[in-house]
Amino acid sequence: MTPDAGAAGEAAVIGRLSTLDRLLALWIGLAMAAVMFTAQVLGSRSVAAAARRAGDAAGQLGRLLGSALDGVRTVKLAAATGGVLAQVARVDGRRVQASLREERTSFLVGLAPSVLSRIAMVLAWALHLGGTWSLATTLLVSTSIGTFSWIGY
Repeated sequence: MTPDAGAAGEAAVIGRLSTLDRLLALWIGLAMAAVMFTAQVLGSRSVAAAARRAGDAAGQLGRLLGSALDGVRTVKLAAATGGVLAQVARVDGRRVQASLREERTSFLVGLAPSVLSRIAMVLAWALHLGGTWSLATTLLVSTSIGTFSWIGY
């Protein structure tokens, strides 16, 4: 296909699109950007709260270990070793749970833009298959979604 034939074909497709269809890609891109931005802002707050809890739990474990080691230096804790180890295990378990919660939250926030763009792509093709959009509009919208899907990554 020659460059002139490709440009003529593109001009013919654009000529068949209504003004609404021409602006549809822009509106979808702006809507996706707004939704992904909102998801990132709200998600980053959740990640920060989870990280704060994980840091607090790690600090508590450090204080407990320091106290336990200080107690071992000053008093022989041969009889109380089981109790100290049980308390360390409880505090460390809370630290591990807080760390896992932080990792899960961070993963879900990072996954949101990808999931949203895939849902939008499926919706665009469902509208085409349902007869709401023409093939040209669907291709325009799906290309726009692919272009704007990098937002939030």
